[in-house]
Amino acid sequence: MPEIWTISLTATGIGACALDTDGPRRSFSAPWPPFIKHNIRAIEPEAPRRLIAHALEALQVKARALPLAIGISSPDRETAAFMDAHGDMQLPIFTDPPIVVPRRDVPDKYECDGALVTAYRQSVLRGLQTLDPGLAVNTHLGLYSLGAVAARWLTGSPASSSLPLGVPEHFPAFENMPQDMFFSALGVSRDLSMKRARCGHLVGKIRSDIVQSLRAFDMPELSELAGIPVFDMGSSNAGRAYASAADPFSWSVTLGTDLRAHWTAGVTALSAYELTVRDQPDAQQDTNAPEIKEMTADEWTRAWHDVLPLSVEPGPGAERACFGFTLPSIRASLFAHAFEKLGVSATVPLDIKTLQQSPVGSHGLHVIFDQQYARIVGLCAAHDDCDLARAAFEGMCYALKAYRERLDHGADGPIRLILEQPWPQACAQWVADILDAKAYLIAEDEAALAAFGICLALMRLLEIPLAERPAMQATIIEPGTRCAYYARHYRIHCMLCDNQT
Repeated sequence: MPEIWTISLTATGIGACALDTDGPRRSFSAPWPPFIKHNIRAIEPEAPRRLIAHALEALQVKARALPLAIGISSPDRETAAFMDAHGDMQLPIFTDPPIVVPRRDVPDKYECDGALVTAYRQSVLRGLQTLDPGLAVNTHLGLYSLGAVAARWLTGSPASSSLPLGVPEHFPAFENMPQDMFFSALGVSRDLSMKRARCGHLVGKIRSDIVQSLRAFDMPELSELAGIPVFDMGSSNAGRAYASAADPFSWSVTLGTDLRAHWTAGVTALSAYELTVRDQPDAQQDTNAPEIKEMTADEWTRAWHDVLPLSVEPGPGAERACFGFTLPSIRASLFAHAFEKLGVSATVPLDIKTLQQSPVGSHGLHVIFDQQYARIVGLCAAHDDCDLARAAFEGMCYALKAYRERLDHGADGPIRLILEQPWPQACAQWVADILDAKAYLIAEDEAALAAFGICLALMRLLEIPLAERPAMQATIIEPGTRCAYYARHYRIHCMLCDNQT
């Protein structure tokens, strides 16, 4: 039977999926090894190359036939990689932005346009150079997203629909301004940087020297994949939302050191207007009768955007896009120090009993989130690390609840929930209690789920019929008796939020 393979890259790890028309799916997932550079979370340069090779090998071992196509998804605006003219990475792949360059440090030659000033200040490389002034001063580097790096290794084409971290929306093409000035502001070479791929379209074919490109000399069987077409399928958030059947009422939520809530709709969902062509006029209707109209997912997405500015990410595929928002990360030093003292590691989550040492409401400590900042309110010497961790968790859930209530109708459906480090799975009950809504706890990591989502999307794009939709297991978490207690703390939290604005 024909198979489709996919690889999904996230800021925390890799997932892979193989699916045929009538067989069970095969999955692979692995986290990136922990790596810190300049006190910024990053990915060691060779880790993705090696794990991509392992993912392909894992899918190939039990394959009944070679795949018809391979799909790739990757983080959008979450990763920044730097390659030299020989295709070698000179720096780690950064997954957190460095400090924003102070306005006073922007050179005068970029003052002619506000967009150039913004590009300079938000550039990952310029931010790194404030920490290490000699970094890449005499070396020409190109800027890539993690997806573009993977596409280059697999196909030789350095292209992705997912953008790097810290670039303007129109990267790598800049209209109405000299392109060289924008790339100069970013500190990178235009000729060496990635290209923009069209989501849902062919990027290239697996290169004949794939074993050398992935440096997988112990996996010579990978050479059999040469010539297989590779499709860009958009962002990993889009794949996760698509796999979990998220919509404007039931969001796909990943809760880890940040919170991401997304769903998918048509690519034109946020268009300013639509044209409807009717062959014949409607029959005359009673103008006094109320008009009843059922809104589509695209129309609900547009309604959400009016009250809650949404980010838009590519995919999965050419006809759909991913909509939603991300709350700021709590990987800052204060929280990181608390997690470290509580015994959290890359593979060990918080113990639920440790978190329970802090009561509902975290002894009055609140962490207030919006889409730009996280603020700590009420911190005093009596608070300990358990209070800080629980307040961060509750704060993200309170923010999610507030966003779900922005529309009068609200996102009243159950959420599709993935809990990542540092939170234990038992925290799903707290999420349901705070939201006072059902939570479908999906027992898969985000990268594997995203790979499954783009696998389904690619099969439909290529019109490969599925005998039946593959099952995805989830545990239904009902809200419990703590809802009333959390409701009181939520009201206090909302009043604090109002006072902060």
